[in-house]
Amino acid sequence: MRFSKGLLKIIGRVIVLALLLYCLIYTYFNTALLITPVMFGMLALVVMLELTWMLYRQERNWIQFLESVLYQDFNRSYKKQSSRELREAYELLTRSLEELTTS
Repeated sequence: MRFSKGLLKIIGRVIVLALLLYCLIYTYFNTALLITPVMFGMLALVVMLELTWMLYRQERNWIQFLESVLYQDFNRSYKKQSSRELREAYELLTRSLEELTTS
C-alpha cells in the first residue's frame, strides 16, 4: 500500500497527540507536580491546532481549485501544495480541463 506524504503527516500528528494525551493523564495521576501535566496539555493543544490548520489549508486549496474550474480560470499555480503528488494532480486536472474548454 502506498502512502502519500499528507497521510503520513496526519498519522504522525495523531500518534504524537495520542502520546501527549497519555503522558498528560499519566503525569496528572502519578506525580505531585502540576507543571508537567500542564506542559503536556499545552503541547497537545499546539499539535491539535496545527493539525486543524493543516486540514483547513487543504480544504481551502480544494475550494480554490474548484472555483478556478467553475470560472474557467486556468492560470492558478499550485506550487505551495503540501505534497508533490497533489500538486501534479491539480496541474494535470487543470491542463485537461483547459484542453476540454478550448476545443
